[in-house]
Amino acid sequence: TRVYASHYPQDIAGIVFVDSAASPVTDTFDSQSEFDEWARPRIVLQFPIWVAYRTGLGRLIGSGLFLDAGYPADLASEMAALQAPNAVFDASYAEQIPGMQGTVNAAAAVKDLGDLPIMVLWAGGGAMAGENARPIRDEIADLSSNEIIRFVEGADHGSILGNEQYAQQVTDAVLEVIAAVQTGELLTK
Repeated sequence: TRVYASHYPQDIAGIVFVDSAASPVTDTFDSQSEFDEWARPRIVLQFPIWVAYRTGLGRLIGSGLFLDAGYPADLASEMAALQAPNAVFDASYAEQIPGMQGTVNAAAAVKDLGDLPIMVLWAGGGAMAGENARPIRDEIADLSSNEIIRFVEGADHGSILGNEQYAQQVTDAVLEVIAAVQTGELLTK
């Protein structure tokens, strides 16, 4: 998202990051061998997921995962069905493994988005809540002079959108960014 915003600033009025993936700019891949070392175990771990998608197990398992995240039963089934096609796995794999070197290095190159209104929401029960994640949080906070970082307490990566209470906080954040864009005022903490 930040790479897109830096390349096409005329198309972006504001950003809301919702428990997004993040890594510090120091975690770039400086060589192909460094990337290959990072990718190798992840490729192996993807094999059981590939099998689940190719055999239809992904759709059966997926519905339960969405239910556990707080989605209503009918929506959980639809979400699982949308995630089930082989093409979804293939695209996700391409982004998360072979494409990661370019993505990480391009994101690390984006240091400043000016005063673009940015709201960053982290799941309060997720990895970004701990002290070990402070360098990443600080780096993201430096992307804009008009940025707020908030934690959705009690949420995890799945429930931040699936649970109605947490999803309302996400909706409120989107509306806050829209209001800041419309009024030209800074986001308020």
